[in-house]
Parts: sequence; C-alpha cells; structure tokens
Amino acid sequence: RITDRKKDLIITAGGKNVAPAHVEQVLRKSHYIGQVVAVGDRKKFLSAIITLDPETIPDWAHQNDLGDLSLEELAEHPKVRELIEVEVERCNKSLASYESIKKFEIVPRDFSIEGGELTPTLKVKCKVVVDKYQNEIEALYEG
Repeated sequence: RITDRKKDLIITAGGKNVAPAHVEQVLRKSHYIGQVVAVGDRKKFLSAIITLDPETIPDWAHQNDLGDLSLEELAEHPKVRELIEVEVERCNKSLASYESIKKFEIVPRDFSIEGGELTPTLKVKCKVVVDKYQNEIEALYEG
C-alpha cells in the first residue's frame, strides 16, 4: 500500500507538472544543504523545507566566525540564511522558472529515522515532513 506521495508530481496552481524529486536532487548538490522536500501542490510557486548539512555547515560556520553555534542556532542565523539563499538561487538557474524554489524554510534538525522523517533505507518520508512542518509551509504561502 502507498503511504507517501501517491503521484510523484506537484501540480502548481498554473497547471504545470513538476517532478519534486528532480528539484530536490538539484538542491541537494549544494555542499551546505542536507535534505530537501519540495512543496507547492496547487500553489502559485514551489517552496522547500531544507535541512543544513551537518558535516559541512560547522566548517563553514568556523570560517565565518560562527563556530560555537549549534546546528539549531545556525539554522536561524541570518548569515546562514543568506548562504542558503545564494545556494538556492544558484540551483534555480538550472531549473525552469516554474520549477524554481521561490521561498524556503530552514529547519533546525536534520531528518532522521528516529524523528520519523526517514525510512530505514534513508529515503525522506515527504508526507511526514509536510505534516510535521505544516505551520512553516503555510507561513511560506501567506501574503
């Protein structure tokens, strides 16, 4: 039985079909992004829930005078947000305009099996992530 995305497509409010796996794969090529879940079914644009890469972000933080901050604190820091914005913009250049990520939320923890966001084979459970971060996703589409 199917427990996650029944169809692996996001259909935007404009009627464009987007394969979220492709968008997520492009974003995950960034050294600073850990996991990504693209959202935006029946919305005007795509957004993403992003985790920081727990291996590379601490090194970047040390080089940018943020060395003592935890991953949770880094996820909320303006310099880290700027870094991820630059990375998302860079990745968007290789995507069609309707596939590009317009807004994103950096969540404070990497996805995990214990947290319920990953399967035992380390695949992201999109439905669990969307349910867990529903308030953050709604905030991305307000206004």
